[in-house]
Parts: sequence; structure tokens; C-alpha cells
Amino acid sequence: MATAVVAQADSRDAAKWRAQAALVAVVAGVCVLCLLTWVIVYDPQARPWILNRGYPLVPFDLLARYWQIDKARTGTNIYVPFGPEGFSYPPGAMILFLPISYMPLLKSFAVWTQLSVWSLAATYLVALRATRKGPWLEHIAIAIWACMVTVVLFPPMDSMLSWGQTSTILLLLVTLDLLVVRDRAQGVLVGVATALKLFPGVIILFWLWRKQWRPAITAALTFVVVTAVAWGVWPQSSPWSYLKLGFAGSGIDVLEAGRYNTWNSSITGSFLRLPVLSHSAAVALGSLASCAVAILGVWVALRLDRKGFRVTTLVILVCTSVLVSPLTWDHYFTFAPLLIFVVMEVGFSTAAGKLAAVSLACFTFPWVAYHDAYTHSNLGGGNPLFIAALLVMVSGLLAAEVPGRRYSGLTAT
Repeated sequence: MATAVVAQADSRDAAKWRAQAALVAVVAGVCVLCLLTWVIVYDPQARPWILNRGYPLVPFDLLARYWQIDKARTGTNIYVPFGPEGFSYPPGAMILFLPISYMPLLKSFAVWTQLSVWSLAATYLVALRATRKGPWLEHIAIAIWACMVTVVLFPPMDSMLSWGQTSTILLLLVTLDLLVVRDRAQGVLVGVATALKLFPGVIILFWLWRKQWRPAITAALTFVVVTAVAWGVWPQSSPWSYLKLGFAGSGIDVLEAGRYNTWNSSITGSFLRLPVLSHSAAVALGSLASCAVAILGVWVALRLDRKGFRVTTLVILVCTSVLVSPLTWDHYFTFAPLLIFVVMEVGFSTAAGKLAAVSLACFTFPWVAYHDAYTHSNLGGGNPLFIAALLVMVSGLLAAEVPGRRYSGLTAT
């Protein structure tokens, strides 16, 4: 009896010590991430990551959005004129960028960087809760420090922060909607993400194929409402202007030409780099291949979802949406570190788990070796990011053959 009491007391002491250690780790992690954000914004030449010369020291994309939204508030069509830094987002994205146009430029970059970094940390926390049981405080600490490692070591994250892009914000929205939100609210966040950047709409196809009518309709209606609000506020920058830019004008051609297409990691981009194809033939074949990959990706995601591999389902859907986008830049692949959770779900001992680990290495280590994102960008009509994304899809196919597990809410059971 006395032994049992002593063991119980020791267990309580150990749990208390773990909680205190986790709290210290959380506080330290918050301080480190805030310090990294300060360096990125105010002393970019001292950025600690490996690719300091691979990406710009000035956030050209965010700077362009800053001035474009400021001009749109005066009644200017945000889609005209269009160039390399043109506004390539749907009209709904203007709502996302509106608040920063009221801030001083440097402060807006600081706020945007903080939002991007903490969005990734929150995504890691959700994925961790979906794959492992454990105390919240410990999981928060792990998520924060994993985010810090990603900021320092993972090239697509470096790209996103350097340019001032939206990838981790979109990733958090779709992660929450797929893994957390339930009942009538499910679909709202995916609808918002689709209004900000069209490619998350692949998830709506997933719900439709799965016959989850409520979230699919909710997402579609949310997309329409956000777009309509943006159109009402900025009537000159209409959805028709955006559609004309992408499908009836020369807007997308600007980004499919020359050196820009060298960095395009989409399926269409790979066809455009093949010298034996004309531009029109490459676009046609790329579009057909993209449709095929979209169908395949949703089908694989459905099989994974039935087995209870929820984070793997998320990764396959996001990877599919990235591949089928006409233009796919480095920062679109900020989802790739979630492959660690794929390994946790399906097991490293499986072929799917091993291939997921290999694909994550392919996303990362070529840049570590070359110290430059662009020096090795053309491998057999693709590039390393495109090849790594294809490996992710194959990993999903293999994972669909792994015996499933069951999950409930945010805790594995």
C-alpha cells in the first residue's frame, strides 16, 4: 500500500515537472519566434536561414499588394496594368490585404510576418493533436519549436517569408476546416481560403465526391459571399476582370514566359518547359494532366479518409491543389513539413512512411546543398519541388493500402 502511494506521488511530481518544463519551452519558443520575426523584418541581412542569397531581402510581393490595395481604394482596377508583381489573386483577397494598407509599410511587414509564422505554428498544433494524444501545453511547445526549425531550415518557408506571401495563412484555414470544424460551420474556412486563392477549391470537390453536401455548399456560398463583398467595395476590380486576366488576356502569359516559368512547379509549368511542345500544346496537355491529377488526388484522399488517416488526407488534398494550379511557386510548398505527421500516421516502417520521408528530404536538401533555389531548377522538364510533390502523391497512394486507424476530433483513439 505504501509503495503504491509513493509511486502515485512520484507520478504526480513527474507530471508537474513535465508541465513546468513545457511551460518554459513555450515561453522560450515564443521569444525565439518573435526574435526571428524581428530579424526578418528589421535586419534581413542577418537572417539566420541557409538561403540568405536565394530569396530577396525586400518583400516585393507584399510591397506590391500594399500599393495595389492603396490604389484600389481610390477606384483603380487592381488588375490593370498587370506585370510580374501584378495582383494575381481573386477579388476576395483584397479584403485580406486591406488592413495592412492602413499601416506604415515596415509595420505591415512585421504584422504580416508574425501572422504567417504563427499560422504555421497553429497548423502544426492541430496536426499534432490529430495524430497523438498528450497534454496541450507539451503539444504547444512542440508546435512552436517545430515552427522555429521550419523558419530556419525549410526553403519554401524562407521563400514565403521573404516575399511576404499567404501560404501558411491558407494552410491554417484549410487545416482547421478539415481537422477541427464540424457541423454547420464546416466549409466556411475553406470557402474563405478559396476566395483568397482559388486552388483550395479542390477540397470542395472532395466533399462533393464524398457526398458531404453541407460543407461543400457552405464553402461555395462563403466563396460567393466573400467575392460579392469585395466586388461591392471595389466594383472596378470585378470578378470578370480577374477571369479575363487568367483566361482571356495576357496576364498569365507574363508569368509563363522566360525565367518565371523556370520556377513554376505546377504540372502545366513542367509541360511548358518541354522544348518539343508549342505553348498552346503545352497548355492544353498541362490542363488535361492537371484535371487527371485533380481526380486522382481527390480519389486517393477519399480512400485515406475512410482509413482514418486525416492528416495524410489533408496533405494529399493540399498537394493536389498545388500541383494543378497553373502557377506554383516555391512558397506554395510550405505544407510539406506536415509529411512528418504523415509518417506518424502511417508508420515509418511502411513503404508510404518511408517515401513520405524521402519526399520531405527532396523538398529540403537540394537547397541545403546548393545554397540557391534557382541553380538547379530544371531536371527533366520538372524541378526538385515538382518531383518531390509527385513523390508525395505516390506516398498517398501507398498509404491508402495501409491498415487504417480511427481518430475522433483532435485526439487519436
